[in-house]
Amino acid sequence: MGMNTNTTLTIKLPKKLRDDAKRTARELGIPLTTVVTHHLKQFTLEKEITLSNKRPNAEMREAIRQLRDPRFLKTTKRYTSFGELLADTK
Repeated sequence: MGMNTNTTLTIKLPKKLRDDAKRTARELGIPLTTVVTHHLKQFTLEKEITLSNKRPNAEMREAIRQLRDPRFLKTTKRYTSFGELLADTK
């Protein structure tokens, strides 16, 4: 295995994000560099990135549309909410 050398990465990001991230890392007792390194290693190994978004993506919107369309249901019962459908699957 080769010698472990470090380098500096300079990135631009919103100051509030940087400050919030530094504060959170400090509260957890770990350097922010460790957080960034971990995420970059995960990104490199998995070759994907998971982004959180509270708005449904196209796949989720299609699933919701299908749930609302009685032609896609394998039952004659029409559900008025996802919770009602979920309760029937238990």
